[in-house]
Amino acid sequence: MSSVHPVRRVLLFVAVLTVAAACSGDDDDQPESEPAAGAATTTTTSVAGEPVRVVAINQLHGLFCPEETNFCNAPGRLELLWRAIEEADCPDVVGLAEIGPAQTTLVPERLPDLCDGAYTLLYDAAGQGETADQEMILTTLDVVDEGIVELSNFPWSGHWAQLDTAIGVVDVVMLHQASSANNPPCTPQICSAVCVAGEETGTCHTREVLAFLEEHGTPDGIHLVTGDLNKPIDDPRIGLYLDAGFEDTWLLAGHPECDPATGEGCTCCIDSDTEDFDGGGLRDPTATRDGRIDFVLARNLSGCALDADAEVFAGDATSEPIDGYLWPSDHAGVLAAIRCT
Repeated sequence: MSSVHPVRRVLLFVAVLTVAAACSGDDDDQPESEPAAGAATTTTTSVAGEPVRVVAINQLHGLFCPEETNFCNAPGRLELLWRAIEEADCPDVVGLAEIGPAQTTLVPERLPDLCDGAYTLLYDAAGQGETADQEMILTTLDVVDEGIVELSNFPWSGHWAQLDTAIGVVDVVMLHQASSANNPPCTPQICSAVCVAGEETGTCHTREVLAFLEEHGTPDGIHLVTGDLNKPIDDPRIGLYLDAGFEDTWLLAGHPECDPATGEGCTCCIDSDTEDFDGGGLRDPTATRDGRIDFVLARNLSGCALDADAEVFAGDATSEPIDGYLWPSDHAGVLAAIRCT
């Protein structure tokens, strides 16, 4: 169930909004010479010590926030996200999951204001279908190819980009894998042929991503699986990635596992007694996170030595709230700096 759409480098567009019930974790222009899928036509010599820096964050569509909050203040939260990206010195790649109807318009409109217009938006609204829960990739790098990664069952999906970077050609997949909102056991009717009957949809998604990369990924490059995978590191759906040669950059960087008692190293999800709806608590300074389900996983097929630094991204409450909102999302993200020498 994988498909590839042609390269599209979009800076501005107006999406046709279709508000659909979904929830969270919880003529296309052709390039002058389009590469074959999975075949990189450009390479960059690795610069010793120079990393590619990647952010992955679930941006919270806000579909289940009270109507009067405007998707839990989606415009203000996007401003908080832009601040966080600029404070992180504009990483090379920013992956956004759980893009909803508000963000499909806001992100393209406001992208020229981010980092002096440095980013290209990789996004295919039509290819991903309903605007309830989609993925975007922002990048400052040269794009070799990009497209949709289809995942079984609504609304889950992913976006793939093949990028020319300081460490060589890198394939990035930005994902939102199944949460309990729609995670039934697989049957031939609802899951693709690569999946196993009876396993949860989220594990099926892992198999679909691995099959996609086998077909379209650079065979001697670096593969990154990023985003809201909706399970912790010891879950079978993550184990399939590890078995396939991926490493968790958070642990590779030497960090301990998320501490639920303190929230240290945790990315999910804001928990508050004052606003108990999905997406609530973003105005509560006492809110906490107690899990780690957001990842940058890396697989090195290039033969170089892989190293990584990692940190929680946009996890601290801002000192300058917007209309009382302290965070850009109920999730914190991951910022990984990946070196290959």
